[in-house]
Parts: sequence; C-alpha cells; structure tokens
Amino acid sequence: MSVNTTIFNTNESHSTLITINVAAQTLVKLTFINYLAWKLQFQTLFIGYDLNEFIYGSHPCLATPIPGTTTPNPAHKMWIRQDQLLLNAILGSLSPTIMSFIAQAQTSKEAWTILANTYAKPSRGRIKQVMSQFKQLTKGSLGVSEFLQTIKA
Repeated sequence: MSVNTTIFNTNESHSTLITINVAAQTLVKLTFINYLAWKLQFQTLFIGYDLNEFIYGSHPCLATPIPGTTTPNPAHKMWIRQDQLLLNAILGSLSPTIMSFIAQAQTSKEAWTILANTYAKPSRGRIKQVMSQFKQLTKGSLGVSEFLQTIKA
C-alpha cells in the first residue's frame, strides 16, 4: 500500500502541487543504525523538489499578518501546511522506535535537527555520554519506547 503526501511548494519559482509517495520514494526507514543512508535519500528528495530550505531553516515561517497591516498573510498558512507535510513525510519514514525521539518537534527543521544531533555525530565524547546514561538508567515498569525516551539526545 503506498502513502501519498501532497505538498505545495511555496517558493517564488514554483506554484504547483508536488506529490511525494513516501512508500515508494523513501525505501529506507530510519533505524538506530542506518542514519547516513536515510539522510541521503531525504536530502536528494528535498533538493529534487526544491524543499530543502525548510529543513535547513533558510525559508523561515512567514509573518502573519502581513507586516505593517492587520491583513492575514495567506503565505503564512501555506508555509505552515507545507512544513507540516514535510514533517509528516519525515515521520512516515521512521521506524516506530525512532518516532518517539522527535515527538516534541513542531517543525520539519526541528525534527531534522534532532535526528542529526542524535545520529550524525557519533563522536567519542557522545558515545561516552550515551554509555554513561545507559548505566544510570533503570527500566522498572516502563515499556521499551517509554524507557528509550528517557535518554535525552
């Protein structure tokens, strides 16, 4: 079964709806061990659709109302919709155990940053920090997902 996410590109150079078939275009679901492959497929997808400025923050949320007026800014609503559809596409490409790590993300950029900070920087210091956190944790009556959420990225 394929899942389609319809995305409206709010760039000045585009005014068309873009449909991203998450199931067909994101073959790799993010797990704890495949971040680089997952990131590559999303970077190429976002660049191909000219949407990467959302996840990198170079296309910030537009003001509402229109600056200097009380007129609602329709571009603001389109930005919100576009960004939420991107966030939904990211969520659709995560394994269920990873979704809980970005549950607090409000935007696609926040989700992208959390994932990058969690998986892209396996420095020696970060590894020691995670190992130390694991040693201090006790599962108790928590479920596996709840237990994993107690580790801060």
